[in-house]
Amino acid sequence: MRYLKYYLDAFHVKGPNRSLELIKLLEKNPDISNHDMAERLYGNPKSKAFSMLKARLYTRMLETISLSINFQNNPEIKDDPDSYHTIEDQKNLFFANLLKRRGQRELALDMYERVYKSSLQRGKPETRLEALVGMGSTIKDPQLYQRTILPHIEEAKQEYLTDLDAIKHFDAHRLQRAGKTSVREEELSKLEEAFQEIESRLDDFPAPRAMYLYHLLRIDYHFQKEDFKLSRKHLASLRELFDTYPGLGSKNRLGVQYIKLAAIETMTFHYQEGYESASKAQAFFKPHRHNYLVSLIYKSFASVFLGKLDACLEEINAFEEYRNFHKEMEYDVMVYVKACILYMKGELKEAYNVLTSMNSLMHDKEGWNVGLRIFEILLLIERDLKDLVPNKLDSLRKHLSKYEVEDRMNIIYKILVMLERKNYNFALTLGEMDEEMEKLKVDLPWTPMNHEIIRFDTWFEQRV
Repeated sequence: MRYLKYYLDAFHVKGPNRSLELIKLLEKNPDISNHDMAERLYGNPKSKAFSMLKARLYTRMLETISLSINFQNNPEIKDDPDSYHTIEDQKNLFFANLLKRRGQRELALDMYERVYKSSLQRGKPETRLEALVGMGSTIKDPQLYQRTILPHIEEAKQEYLTDLDAIKHFDAHRLQRAGKTSVREEELSKLEEAFQEIESRLDDFPAPRAMYLYHLLRIDYHFQKEDFKLSRKHLASLRELFDTYPGLGSKNRLGVQYIKLAAIETMTFHYQEGYESASKAQAFFKPHRHNYLVSLIYKSFASVFLGKLDACLEEINAFEEYRNFHKEMEYDVMVYVKACILYMKGELKEAYNVLTSMNSLMHDKEGWNVGLRIFEILLLIERDLKDLVPNKLDSLRKHLSKYEVEDRMNIIYKILVMLERKNYNFALTLGEMDEEMEKLKVDLPWTPMNHEIIRFDTWFEQRV
C-alpha cells in the first residue's frame, strides 16, 4: 500500500489528489459502498467523475502490482535468490526514476541508496553504477556530487570492466570444455593466459565477482594439471571470498564449491569424501538444474568405487523422469555409469543394451567415444561374442588414426589386438604385452573420473 501511495502521488500534477483520497477513505471504511464513496468525494452518488477515477485507480494499482509483485512466491526464484535480488534492484531503480521525474527527490534518493547498498553487498557493479548515476542526477549540490558520487562512479566502472573481462574468459573456457573429458595442452595454455590476465587486472581494480570466476578457472586449471594441492588452495580462497562477501554466495555458487571438492576428492582416491561432498552439492539444486546432474554424476562415480551399486542404480533410475530437462550428451554420462554398474553386478546383456542405446557421447571423439568403444569390446568378450570383436577393433583402429587421444587408450588397443590374435588367451597375451601392461600401471596410470570406469589393467589381470 505504501508503494501504491508513492506511485499515486508521483503521477499527481495539480488539484486534489482524488486517488489518494479514495485510498484513505477505503482504509478508514473498508465496507463503504460505491454510492457513498461518490457522494463523499464528489457530492453526487451518480458522478461520472467517480467512475473515471475508479478506472484510473485500477490501472495504477495494476502497474504498482507489476512492480512490487512478490517474486519470492515463485518456486524458480526460490532456487535462485540472486535473481530475486536483481529483480528487486531493477524494480527499485525504476521506481526511483519515476519518483525523481515527479519531483519526489528525497524518496528517490532513498530508493537509489537502497539499490546501491544491495549491489555493493552482492558484487554487482553494473547495478551500482545505475544507482550512482541516479543519485548524481538527483543531488543539487555540485560539491557534494564531486565528493560523494563521482569517485564511486569511477570505482564501480573499473570494477565492472574487471567483471566483464573475467566473464569473457570464463565463458570461453566453459564453452570450450562443454561435454569433453580430454584437454589439450594448448587449451591449458590459453586458460593459463586467461587467469593471468584476470589476475593482473584484479591487482589494480578488485572485483568480488571477477575474483570468484578467477578462482574457478584456477581450480579447473590445476585440476587438469593434476596439481590437486593448488586446486584445494584456490577452493579455500573461494570459501574465504564468500565469507567476506556473503551476498556473493548465491545458492548456485555455494553448491558449485562442493561440486569442485567432490571432483578433487574422487580424483585423489578419497571416495567417501567425494561421495559426501557431491551429496552436499545436490542439496543446493533442484533435479531439473544442470548442476544437480553434475553433482549426481560425481556422486555416482564415488558410489561405484565404494561399491554402493544398488543404491546408486536406484538413484539413477529415479532420475530418469528429469531426462528431458538436460542435454542428451550430459545425461548420457549418467547412462554410461549405469551400464558400468550393471556390468559390475553381472548383468552383462542389460549392460550391453544400455551402452549401445547411447549415441550422443560418441560426438566426443577424443574422450567418451574411445571409452565406449573399448567397454563395448570388453562386454563382447565377457559375453563370449568374440566373433564380433574383430570388426569392433578395426573400427577402433580407424578412429585412433584420425583423432588425438590419450596414450593410455592406444596401449589398451594394442593389448586388445594381441588378445584377439592369441585367441583370447590372457596369460599368453600378458607374456607378450608385459611391458605395455606395466606402462598402464606406472607411466600412464588410471584415473578414477573419466570414460575408463572399468579399469582395463585390473580387468585384464583378473582374467589371467
